[in-house]
Amino acid sequence: MTYWKDQERRIKKILEDRGWVSRRNPGSGNLPFREFKNDVHGEYRGGALSVSIDHKSTKGQKSISIKRSDMDKCFKDAEANDDFGIVTWNYYQKHTVYAAVRLDQLLDLLEERENG
Repeated sequence: MTYWKDQERRIKKILEDRGWVSRRNPGSGNLPFREFKNDVHGEYRGGALSVSIDHKSTKGQKSISIKRSDMDKCFKDAEANDDFGIVTWNYYQKHTVYAAVRLDQLLDLLEERENG
């Protein structure tokens, strides 16, 4: 099994452990269907909130660089499906998963949480 597949499965499990319904999208970059463009998709509370996650593999390295074009693509594909776009990564042999999101969307979520 490849490292990136393991990581996508790990992201899927993290979502499911928190009550999300999720699926991996194998071959997502090559699929013509826009709803399957990112690596993992998750829905919470019957679709009240949905996320589209593009996981960046460190390929066994101790550092990672994420290109702006990868970020733009993830957020564009997520937005086309009315999803919240997230780019995730973790460092080699470390369990913490990090996420990059657009600041305006993060602030919307935080403000909604505070007001709701």
